[in-house]
Formats: sequence, C-alpha cells, structure tokens
Amino acid sequence: MTIDHRPAVTGTGVLDPVPAPTGPTEPFPAAPGATLTAVVAAGELDLPLPGAGATATRWARLARIARRDLPVARLAEGHADAVAILADLHRSPAPGASYGVWASRSGGQGPGKVVMGGS
Repeated sequence: MTIDHRPAVTGTGVLDPVPAPTGPTEPFPAAPGATLTAVVAAGELDLPLPGAGATATRWARLARIARRDLPVARLAEGHADAVAILADLHRSPAPGASYGVWASRSGGQGPGKVVMGGS
C-alpha cells in the first residue's frame, strides 16, 4: 500500500470566491460581548442563510470580523448559526437580540448538546 502524504488541497485558488478581507485589522475596542451586540445592532450579521447560494458572502463577512478580533468572530459565528437554525424552524430572531449555538449535532448521531440563548 502506498500512502500519499501530499496535502489534499493545494494552491491559492481554493478560496478565490471569498473576497480578501478589507478594513481595519486591529481588535475591536470593546469587550467581545459588547462588540457582538453592536455588530448585531448594526446589521453586520444579517448574513445570507446556508443553502441560499451565497456561502462565499457569508464566509467573507465572518472572515472580516475574524481578521479584526477572533473572540468576536467566534461569538458572531455562533450567532449566525443560531439564526440559521431559527430560520430552519420558520422562526425569526427577536430584533436586536444576539444568539449563540455551540456543540450541536444533527441527525441523531449520538448525544449532543445544543445551547441557544438570546440577549
């Protein structure tokens, strides 16, 4: 048996559909929770839903946040995922509320825990 040690993905063309992040690169001035609240209020996390054909746009907007402040991006991703789950359930998030979901599993693949909360 021969083992192929080459990386599965090569080249820079893999992420070409995602535009390069622009804007400031310094961390946000406020604490991550306060920044998430401000980002949600400003509508910066009104992202296209998964499966809508705009994955590159969704990722690019999250990447722009991550480029500035990774802890805020982690919160933003949890919020965006929770909003997508609400949409799957035909529900809308409360205006201005921030949500989060982590460590979720789908399809009955054993024990999983979904934690959703709004503020």
